Amino acid sequence: MGRLEQSMMTRRLEAGAVIYQEGATINEICIILTGSVKATGKYGENTIMAGNVLGVLDLGIGKYLYNYTANEETLICYFQLETLQDLGKVFAADKTYAGIIISSLAKQMISITGEFEKLKGLSEEISQFIRNEYEEYKQICKNYHKEPAQIKRIENLEEFEEDNAIVTADLDYFINLDLIPLELKKKFYSASEYVMMTEVKRFHENILEISDAYEPIIEYVNQVKHALFAKDEDNLFMRLAELAFMINESNGDISFVWSRIKNITTFVTKEKVIEQAVLPVLISHFKTKIKVGADLDDEQNDLTKQYTIEQIKGAKVLAKDSLATILEYSGISQDKADKFKQYLTVYNSLPDKSATTDEVDKLRKAITKIFYELYELIFFKAEETKMAEPVIDLFLNYGYVDEKFITESQLLQLFYLKQEQEVSEYPIYTMKEWLQEIYYGKAEPSKNEFDLDYQGMLREKKKTQHVSEAEEREYLKDQKGKVTFEIENMFRAANKITSGKVLTFCPILHKDFIIGTIDKLIQKKSDIIKAYEELQKIDFSLFYRTVLYHDSSKGIAKEYIEKKILPITILMPNVGSKSSMWQETSGLRKDTPARFVMPILSKEQAEDMLISVAGRYRWEICRNVQGVYWSDITEKSLTSEYYDYIQFYKKNRDLSPQAKEKLRNEITRVRNNYREVFVQDYIQWIRYESKGSSRLNKIARAILLTYCPFSKPIRTELSNFPAFSELLDRYETLQAAKIKKLENAYASIRRNGGTVTKELEDNLAFHNQ
Repeated sequence: MGRLEQSMMTRRLEAGAVIYQEGATINEICIILTGSVKATGKYGENTIMAGNVLGVLDLGIGKYLYNYTANEETLICYFQLETLQDLGKVFAADKTYAGIIISSLAKQMISITGEFEKLKGLSEEISQFIRNEYEEYKQICKNYHKEPAQIKRIENLEEFEEDNAIVTADLDYFINLDLIPLELKKKFYSASEYVMMTEVKRFHENILEISDAYEPIIEYVNQVKHALFAKDEDNLFMRLAELAFMINESNGDISFVWSRIKNITTFVTKEKVIEQAVLPVLISHFKTKIKVGADLDDEQNDLTKQYTIEQIKGAKVLAKDSLATILEYSGISQDKADKFKQYLTVYNSLPDKSATTDEVDKLRKAITKIFYELYELIFFKAEETKMAEPVIDLFLNYGYVDEKFITESQLLQLFYLKQEQEVSEYPIYTMKEWLQEIYYGKAEPSKNEFDLDYQGMLREKKKTQHVSEAEEREYLKDQKGKVTFEIENMFRAANKITSGKVLTFCPILHKDFIIGTIDKLIQKKSDIIKAYEELQKIDFSLFYRTVLYHDSSKGIAKEYIEKKILPITILMPNVGSKSSMWQETSGLRKDTPARFVMPILSKEQAEDMLISVAGRYRWEICRNVQGVYWSDITEKSLTSEYYDYIQFYKKNRDLSPQAKEKLRNEITRVRNNYREVFVQDYIQWIRYESKGSSRLNKIARAILLTYCPFSKPIRTELSNFPAFSELLDRYETLQAAKIKKLENAYASIRRNGGTVTKELEDNLAFHNQ
């Protein structure tokens, strides 16, 4: 440790020089004075700019986390040390280093936490991917009247246990810490070595936790990878190849099998964390065994089987110079048009468009800013002129900007893919259609980040004297202003959320993010309707709300009935993986529809995306209705009972030690967000408990059965299950009493000369479900 007493030492490095190697024992840390450093390793890849520190976060593990390589000619100053305690000597050398160290740690933790979240997402994604591809393989076998081989690695594959990857690292904290100006951090942390060291220790606890959680996920991803492709026979690739050889021997068409192999290749090569050295070898061997003359890579052959030559030519002509067409149509300034072209050229050339470096992040933000300006200009012009090229619709509905950013096959699918237009009780809109609803006065804009709708925003401005009463009246009639409000407040945020890539979001449609074919990714309105219907076959009361009903002309003074209010669904123009419950009502009235948002292109099934949204909706609509009493246990409700259950679970004698430990882990995982605990339980309730598979403890099960009851057919099936029988008996008894009370009330209406209206009949039918 005495070595630290030497004066600060510097070292100049040429581009490409290795500074520290991943996994090597730490013997020094350094500050980048000039230049930049590329960090690569199992925790991802990022560029660390001048003014940042290398090695301090790594001290938490005791080994360097990355391979650190000079990106360009770089000058560093370094300190020889071996333990965290040695860091105090760096503080003593120059107190301002404390702020630099903390600032660097925040940036590095943002990158590592982001990579960890992506890896967690990949564990679920790769598992779902291989199951889907396995089903495709079985279907192809069926089509060719061949018995599919059983792949034991897939058959025995279990879902990833998220309990093995729980971390408490708070990404929001790191982001907010990073946002504090460096000069303020220097002043604050230079004031106390103890505070600085305590903060560093907290970062070290986080990195140790993430490091431990990384291992089971990597192990699981590798397990699935071996089921996907390996040199032995018990994997999907080999079974597909085996099938292709059999078809090829009989001079059959192997294009369907090849499409699945290409899909595997595309998926794997996109995910850098999947070790893929074996795959190119397998592909090469596969091609050599296929008969001579089978041009497997000729996409044009596949296209002519799906589209006529005229269709292919027509789409190419209409899509030619799409970006120029879009920019010209928008009328945006030449300066911004040139910048947008420049940004997109750089973006398209990036090998990793999800990189978390500062430069790539700035590029994505610059593209995003101009994209939404274009979107607003183009939408208004399209509505005012009623004339637009087909690529304009593709831009508004999918975020398409350039034919070079997608494959020819994807282009054709977009051109000739039509969303259904049939009338349905379910209000489902593309983003363009939703803005049209607002533009033509059929709907009001959504709430902004301060939970204010358009009228609420104007009222606030009037209070602060930013608008007069006369101006407020004018603004309330300004339909263009309402559309602008929706784009700026809902669209921008919801588009990012539904993409599932909050840290690396870019609104541009690009082939690097399209896994599979467009027709498999498109969220069709008919599929969304089916998903809603399937969900309500389980949770029949999901979209019903208690409202006051009266009709003096029919002799009905005051009755509470259950009214069905279906949500509005808006499809965001992106390739995404998440749905979101944007708001639980459309206005101040409790009987207005909720607003859900979904990506228009997604590998996820609509039903899977909607289950978690339904859980959040259940919670938020209850909070809305209950108001200030939402957590008051004396006012029985879904939220108050769940709040009480989670808050006092440690003292609950009806919970076993194992149940308490599981709940504790879940509360930690969602950072004490009670709503998210409920949402996770709701997902288990719909997916497993409805089938008799016990996943919840008896307290959670009792609350869910009370407020999210299963439909009658499911209740009948579950009545013989020990975990449900007593709860269901109690539920049926209470329901019978409610029904009897309603029947008596309606009989009284008839006796007094009134009429039992359809609304009352529907209410009785609801309680009989």
